[in-house]
Amino acid sequence: MRAFALAGRFLTVLPWPGAPEEPQPEEMAAAVVRFPLVGLALGAVLVALDVLLSILFPLPVRDAALVAALVLLTGCLHLDGLADWADALGGGASRERRLEIMKDSNCGPMGAAAIALALLLKYAALSVLHGPGRWSALLLAPVLGRAAMAYLLASLPYARREGGTGASFAEAAGSAEGYTAAAWAAALSVVFGFLGGALVALGAAALTLGMWHLLDRTLGGGTGDGYGAAGEIVETGAFLLLAAWWGL
Repeated sequence: MRAFALAGRFLTVLPWPGAPEEPQPEEMAAAVVRFPLVGLALGAVLVALDVLLSILFPLPVRDAALVAALVLLTGCLHLDGLADWADALGGGASRERRLEIMKDSNCGPMGAAAIALALLLKYAALSVLHGPGRWSALLLAPVLGRAAMAYLLASLPYARREGGTGASFAEAAGSAEGYTAAAWAAALSVVFGFLGGALVALGAAALTLGMWHLLDRTLGGGTGDGYGAAGEIVETGAFLLLAAWWGL
C-alpha cells in the first residue's frame, strides 16, 4: 500500500494516506509498477461520478463534468506537460533548445492548441459512449495512460542533467518495472473490456512505443513534461479507440 500511495501522490492531487515521506529507490520502483492501478482508481471515481450525475443531468453535461474531473484530479499536471512538449516541438530545432523551451511556464499557441484538442477529443469520445462500453472507457483510458507513463519512465534515460519531475522515479525503475506495469494494464483491459479492451490495449501499446521514439528523437530521453504528454496522448487515444470499438 505504501507504493500505491506514493504513486497516487505523484500522479494525482489526492492526499493518499500511507505514502513514505522520504521514499527509498526500491519504493519508487515499486510505485512505478502501481501506476496502472492508480489509473484504475481514477477510473472508478469517474464511474461513480457518472452514476451520481446521471440522476440530475443529461449526457452532454455529464461528459463535460467527467473530462473536467479528470483534469482536476490530476492537478492539470499532465496537460501542462502536453502543452510544454507541444510548444517545444514548434519552437526549437535542437534538443537543447527544446529542453529550454519546456522550462518556460508560459503556454504558447502550440501548447494551447494541444490542450484544446485533447479535451475536445475526450469529450467527443464520451459523447458517443452511451451503453455498456461507457464504464469500460472510463475505467480503462486512465489505466492505459498511466501505464504508458510507467513504461516510459522505466525505459527512457532522463534527458535533463539537473534532474526534474519524475527523475527519481526514472532512476529507480528499470525494464522489469516497465514491463510489469504494461502487463497490469493488459490484464485490466481484458478483465474490464474483454476483446475490445485487449485490442485497445494493443493500440495503446503502439501509441506508447511511438511516444518513446518521439521523446528520444526530440528530447534525447524523458522529462516530466514528456511523460505527462505521453500519458495524455495515450489516454486520449484510448478513449477514441474504445469509442470506435463500442460504436461498431
